[in-house]
Amino acid sequence: MKKYFVVALLAIMVLALGCAKENPVLPEASVPEVQQPTMTTPSTPTTTTSEVTEAAPGEHFVSAGTVEFLGAQGFSELKISVKVGDSITFVNKNPSSIDTWKNDVLVFQNEVTKRTVNSPQIPYGGTYVHTFNEAGKYQFWSVGYGVFGEVLVE
Repeated sequence: MKKYFVVALLAIMVLALGCAKENPVLPEASVPEVQQPTMTTPSTPTTTTSEVTEAAPGEHFVSAGTVEFLGAQGFSELKISVKVGDSITFVNKNPSSIDTWKNDVLVFQNEVTKRTVNSPQIPYGGTYVHTFNEAGKYQFWSVGYGVFGEVLVE
């Protein structure tokens, strides 16, 4: 009986020492600075400047202007071409009668650098202006619906 008691006591001591070990402290990850986008509501109506070039059905190429976000139906323009420094105004026109919460966030990602910029929440009827300051190809999408579009910045 003494043998079992000694073995049990040794097992408890090993277990207690193993559990008392402190977790290592991991260094904090640095967060890179991100360009803060701005959200504006224009006081005058915004017009869309569209230049349709050779595009497949459902694809449009526009210069800087306005793109409507239509909830699960996607965007009014799927492929957009702009010059460096041009801005695009995104308008939340989600037509869904099912959604009671129509705010959404847009994400813009440079295809080469994989750097992303998020818009703030865009309320129904609200606008978000995004200026493209670097040349390249960008994917943009809606966080709430997962619909995609593409911007080519030349």
